[in-house]
Amino acid sequence: MSVDPRRERNEGRRVALVTGSSRGIGRAVNERLARDGLSLVVHYRRDEDGAAEAAAALTVLGVDHLMVRADLGQPDEVDAMFAAVEERWGALDVFVANAASTALKSLQETGPEHVERTYRENALNLILSLKHAARLLRDGSGRVVYVSGLQAHGVLPGYGLLGPAKAAGEQTMRYLAVELGPRGITANSVVPGFIETLSARRSLGEDKYDETAAALKRAIPLRRSGTPEDVAELVAFLVSPAAAYITGQSITIDGGMSIVGQASLTTTQLLS
Repeated sequence: MSVDPRRERNEGRRVALVTGSSRGIGRAVNERLARDGLSLVVHYRRDEDGAAEAAAALTVLGVDHLMVRADLGQPDEVDAMFAAVEERWGALDVFVANAASTALKSLQETGPEHVERTYRENALNLILSLKHAARLLRDGSGRVVYVSGLQAHGVLPGYGLLGPAKAAGEQTMRYLAVELGPRGITANSVVPGFIETLSARRSLGEDKYDETAAALKRAIPLRRSGTPEDVAELVAFLVSPAAAYITGQSITIDGGMSIVGQASLTTTQLLS
């Protein structure tokens, strides 16, 4: 059986594709994995300037990287993104499904176009991406991580579409863990709580963000919000050899917010 020369050339050098990695959690994950010496993809949909800044940061860190634009709601662009990875490196070791988008509306305000967009960009793209990733992931060391959110486990106003879509993503990881387990490939979800990012600022509203953020921090047992770097450390662990026997799990990283009943109530009141 012939060996793909690109796979052979990259043996020993791990490759990671993190979607939505021009900013926020995705960028932090890339920069954290850069410290472990992985080759990386900077994926973006619209923010080319942000992607260029993220790529420049990886250049400073001295790691091999590739910048790819793709609308994950378009199957042909998902195909092209993985084709670019395969052309560059021939194989993949880590796939982190981080990108997400939705219309922040109550269910009663949503139209068919909002439903179609949310599930196309968060559910369909995940399945299509996983098919490509599974084909490229190396047996024995492949890792898949899905970035979910607390809206998949509780009710947050405005997340009536994305919450169920994220829950579907977590269940998809469980099925994937069983399907890819015989190949020594793991699949897990991380569930971030209140992480201070541009997306969090937009969803909470610029006009009341500081007040809302302060109230949320008071409801968190550790009395602080999370950072993208906090999430990146968890992802880095899950894709490392140390986590080789962890698969099919959803791991919450929220400073203890989800275990305090009043925190959920406070969050709902603040965001209503």
